[in-house]
This record gives sequence, structure tokens and C-alpha cells, in this order.
Amino acid sequence: MPSTPPILNTTPHPPAVRPDPLPTTLTPEAALAHTPADFPLTICWSGTSAHPESRWIILAPIESTIVDDLPAIVRDRIPINPPSPSSLPPTDLPPFAGGWIGFISFDAAGRFEPALQQTAPPAGTAWPSMVFHHTPGALIFDRLRRRWLSVGQHTSKLRELESFLAARANQPIPAHSFRLSLPADHQRSLTSARAHYTAAVRSALELIARGDIYQVNLAHALRLNFLGSSRALFIELMRIANPWMGAYIPLPWRLYTSPCPRD
Repeated sequence: MPSTPPILNTTPHPPAVRPDPLPTTLTPEAALAHTPADFPLTICWSGTSAHPESRWIILAPIESTIVDDLPAIVRDRIPINPPSPSSLPPTDLPPFAGGWIGFISFDAAGRFEPALQQTAPPAGTAWPSMVFHHTPGALIFDRLRRRWLSVGQHTSKLRELESFLAARANQPIPAHSFRLSLPADHQRSLTSARAHYTAAVRSALELIARGDIYQVNLAHALRLNFLGSSRALFIELMRIANPWMGAYIPLPWRLYTSPCPRD
């Protein structure tokens, strides 16, 4: 299961910025609630403006997706147009101007180091080793200044999102919900997971004792039934975790969401 923070590939020049595409009365939470569930969107989330690098919330329409093909990110890269002049001071320019948003899982290490021995994940828990969404433009909310910005290429999807949200800025926020429940075989799954986790801890301690490694990042899989809105789940997770840098990275068959507490 992926457990690294999201990766943002940004352009090397200052972003093309279009200030105030949406009214300040529209919160990021409301914007996400208004956006149709079938609109392709990836998100980088900030729960605070206290840290200069974590004040930005990015809502980025997805143009294309690359799965398990890292060379394609370079091969199929679409250049970003040169930036237009901005009236914003340099300290208020967002760090993202369009590019790639995605993740690389710890399991991808085996593709870079063939000597690494990896065990197959439990059935039904395998994830792709890497996923990247191409997002040439985005809506960005500055938590410090409490204003919206539009950056990067003004694609048709980005214009559609801006128009859709602007028309609903003062409308009631739609109610979306979700429900989590234990699977029927949860007791058997917990017993199996406990045995797998205990064996992994024992192996890690042996490797550390031999001096082969000095640190282990060990994940524990939890299984629950989910029904409802994945974006409602994401908003609730962000509300509880209040992360500096959270992420919502959808896949056709599942969702990667990260409440990363730090950078």
C-alpha cells in the first residue's frame, strides 16, 4: 500500500496566475462538495496556514493518468505555456503551476534495487507501484490570504470547473455522506493480519540486530466496508487529521488519500 507523501512536479518558472476566479465566500470544503463526483479531480490539501509551504489547497482537473510507467512521465510530458505577468508579490505566488500529481509506493523500491527481496502482499491489497495524474492547470486556495487563484494552462476542464463553482458559490452546500462497517470475516482477518504484522516486526528486529538495516517503515492493513461519497470521507479525514499536506489521488478502482501530518 502506498505510504509516501504525494509528489508534485512543478514547472521551473513562476506560475501563470489569474487572481480571484471564485469569491472568497466559497470555502474549499464547499467547492469540493459542489463538484460533481464524476468530475476528474485530484487534490492536495492544507489544514493550516501556519507553515509557509502548507498554506495552499490545490484542486486540479485531471487530463490524463499514468500507472506503473515512470518513464512515460518524461516521454509524454506536455510543456506548460510561459507564465503571464502577475500583480501578486513573490511571497504570494503558489508553488504549483500545473504538472504531475501522484505517488510512488514503497513497493516500487524493488524496481530500482533488484537485490531487494519482497514478499507478495496479501490477496486483494496490491497497489500500483506508482500513479501520476497530469494536471496542466488548477484552482488554488490560499489559506493565509483566504483567496482563490487559477494557475497554469486555462484548459477547458479548468474553465468548466471555475464556471460551475462560481455559479454555486452562494448556494447551500450539498450533503454527502459515507458509511464504514466491519466485513463479515473481520475476526478471521484480524487474526491473520496480527500474525502477519508480528512476523514482520520479528523480521525487522532481526535485520536491525544484524546491522543490515537501521530503520523500517512498517504498515498495517485494515479492512472495512465502505459505502457512499469518497470525497465526503476525504473531507472528514482532513478535518480530523488537520494535515499540513494531505492528498486525494483517485484511481479507476480505488482511492489513495494521505493525511500526511508534515512535509
